[in-house]
Amino acid sequence: MQMSDTKTKSSSVPSDVEINGSVTFGGDMIFAGRLKGGGIKGPTLVISQGAHVTGNIESDSCILVGTVEGDVMVTDRCELKSSAILIGDLTTSRLVMGEEATFVGKADIRPDKSKTV
Repeated sequence: MQMSDTKTKSSSVPSDVEINGSVTFGGDMIFAGRLKGGGIKGPTLVISQGAHVTGNIESDSCILVGTVEGDVMVTDRCELKSSAILIGDLTTSRLVMGEEATFVGKADIRPDKSKTV
């Protein structure tokens, strides 16, 4: 097996990009642009400060620093940093929320029962 086969794929969408539609990715993604009318789906996602997503998010792990208007479904850990704005419902198994983060919506937090404490 080659070394490149074992590395996690990493993608980024810079701040000068605007997408009308959906984005699906594998690996890690840092999203700094604007998305309208679709959603973002993939394993590990960071929504950067200044980014604006109007659509739903589905991921295993998500760090939200920018703005999301839509529902967020995260199977593992979701972190809302202090500058984050989430307007929509959130479903996750773990939530970390910064003191000044804004969240307007309903939260459904259900810890993963397969993990022992």
